Amino acid sequence: MKIPFRRASPSRPPAHAAAQPRPQPERLPVAIPMLGAAAVTLILGVAACSDMSRRDSDTAVGAGAGAVAGAVLTGGSPVGTVGGAVVGGVVGNQVGKDK
Repeated sequence: MKIPFRRASPSRPPAHAAAQPRPQPERLPVAIPMLGAAAVTLILGVAACSDMSRRDSDTAVGAGAGAVAGAVLTGGSPVGTVGGAVVGGVVGNQVGKDK
């Protein structure tokens, strides 16, 4: 039995083309701008906290840690992140209060 030859239609690629990986467009490295942004943020953060009291610094650190913990525990939910920041800020403020 002879199988008739059938040409591939121009609207769809041949069956063997599906297994071929598509070439990816060239992308700029994201790490360079992200490192620059992180460095600027770190410098501004250190400069802003230079005249803080110990209690204010503990509050800020607690809020940051609480925001990260809230985001992780709630899968990145904005409400969880803000809630974690609030709780962490309160805890950080109260730590060492009696000293």
